Amino acid sequence: MAHLWVKDSKEEWVAMTLKGDVMTLTKDGVYPASISQDESAMQDHGFILACQHSGEKIWIVMAGRGIPVWVNGRFIQAGIHILQDRDEVRVHHQPSVFFSTEQLARVVPYTPGASPVFCPRCKQPLVGGTPGVQCPQCGVWEHQDEAHDLGCWMYSETCAMCDQLTDLHSGFRWTPEGL
Repeated sequence: MAHLWVKDSKEEWVAMTLKGDVMTLTKDGVYPASISQDESAMQDHGFILACQHSGEKIWIVMAGRGIPVWVNGRFIQAGIHILQDRDEVRVHHQPSVFFSTEQLARVVPYTPGASPVFCPRCKQPLVGGTPGVQCPQCGVWEHQDEAHDLGCWMYSETCAMCDQLTDLHSGFRWTPEGL
């Protein structure tokens, strides 16, 4: 799930999950919202919107009338920009926020696809409904089924296929700290 890195009241970076499909951009900052049916009100705001493109969720930023928006230090003259991981977004004179698509590792029931999937650690197939983890970095599925003694994800410090940490509490790999 995508999120925005924003500074809290203590000036520390926190990840704000983009719940739903719309965030409102105003001269006062970025806020969760829904698009109003009142077209004149919509023109006075900008939006960060989730859209579907070829079955994939993409996020775009749209500047409203009188809402200057910069992405990575460049003013979006056309009023629209497709966001990518780690893009810096600044609205009007507000502090920057950072868009991120990074996912955290979490145990969820495996949902089978068209082809069988085998755990790279134990080489056994993943069965629908079995607890597992999809690596947020490389996308491979590994078992994490304690009831059946298949703790494959947390068996080692890193994913079987990449250097993603397997500690479920390790947090995000990237933050805007130090920028």
